[in-house]
Amino acid sequence: MKRVISGVGASPVEKGINAGQKAAKIYFKSPQLFDQINKEYMVYDNKLGKMSLDSGIAFSRESLKALDQNTDGKVSIAEFDPSATFIDNNGDSVFDINKDGFISSSEDLALNIFMDVSGKKSGEPSGVISKDTQDFTAALAYYDPEYVSAELNKIYAGLDLGKKENEFDTKYNADGTKKIAETDEVEETNETDTTDETEETTDNDPLTSFFDFLKGVLADKQEEADQTENTVDNQFYYPQANPLQAIIIGLMQQIFMVMQLITSGGNSNRRYW
Repeated sequence: MKRVISGVGASPVEKGINAGQKAAKIYFKSPQLFDQINKEYMVYDNKLGKMSLDSGIAFSRESLKALDQNTDGKVSIAEFDPSATFIDNNGDSVFDINKDGFISSSEDLALNIFMDVSGKKSGEPSGVISKDTQDFTAALAYYDPEYVSAELNKIYAGLDLGKKENEFDTKYNADGTKKIAETDEVEETNETDTTDETEETTDNDPLTSFFDFLKGVLADKQEEADQTENTVDNQFYYPQANPLQAIIIGLMQQIFMVMQLITSGGNSNRRYW
């Protein structure tokens, strides 16, 4: 079983911070080792009954520090993708969702979620990304940057990740503990709501709604795949749907890695996701 970087703490956010710090520490020591290890980038919140996006923001904040070479508190596109490998038709980075020249915690979280759910029929995030999902996303972003860019924008907007990131500092201290006491009061009030009100809140929850939407998209893709064999969309969404598709995806990944080594002069110390 492969090692998984996971965090410890009293809350999902504290676990996210701790996991991100561990990830950054490993990257500093060995980017190659970092690539091989599975990473728990988002934690399930038992109280909310769903994945904690705040824990994902926390993980990205800490793990991105490993790429901040000039220690200015921001990660530029040049630091995130030094070889400028993943560029769309407009010459912009595929991963720079708001096109400001930097990769924020919320943009990194959108990418992690995309890596997590890509190729999964369920569309449900597990909270863990592996080397296989990273390699698959890298190949997909290289060969079809417009598609990946569009999907990242859907995730970013659908989960309102920019707002989540902006609100993070008002809700949490640097160690992940809650900053505003009113937050606990709000949660306590919500727990006393009626069943109907709770169900209505769940139905309107952006995280639940978005993943329900994503499930629908994947279901549509499955239906198309059943009607049309060996389509490109089917290969990308379901890389393990049949042996032929698995071989094609594997060849794409190998070609991609060889091209990277050629263009980089053999330097593999870069982050591909």
